[in-house]
Amino acid sequence: MRVTSNDTSIYSLITPRKKASLSAESGINSLPQLQTNAPATLGKDRDVQISEFQARLAKSNFERNDLNGDGYVSRDEFTERNMQKRGSGYQASLEDVTKLWNSINRAGKDNLNEEEFATGFNTTLKVSMGSIDRPLR
Repeated sequence: MRVTSNDTSIYSLITPRKKASLSAESGINSLPQLQTNAPATLGKDRDVQISEFQARLAKSNFERNDLNGDGYVSRDEFTERNMQKRGSGYQASLEDVTKLWNSINRAGKDNLNEEEFATGFNTTLKVSMGSIDRPLR
């Protein structure tokens, strides 16, 4: 399968798209339409795009790790969530999850609120931007 587009940013590869639907009147499949809640990136500085993406990524991870919805991520919640077996069959070791928690939670607190989690997460995981110079094959 060949993927082509005029947009060569990696963001276009991870943006959800609507499935093609059959038009009852014309009998022709319509093209997939871009479906995203992400802010428009056209015309924005690369650093702004990166920081916005990093903020969304940190928020998403916080929400995924706050299992009881109390507004805090505890060591136990983080460990439970990150020790779950993935669909691919991969399961992180307790040692790896503990290292990640300690790098996010440098202050050694029992719980992290969203801002504290985002600060540690953003320090631990760095995002950069690139572009694809040729079509993917």
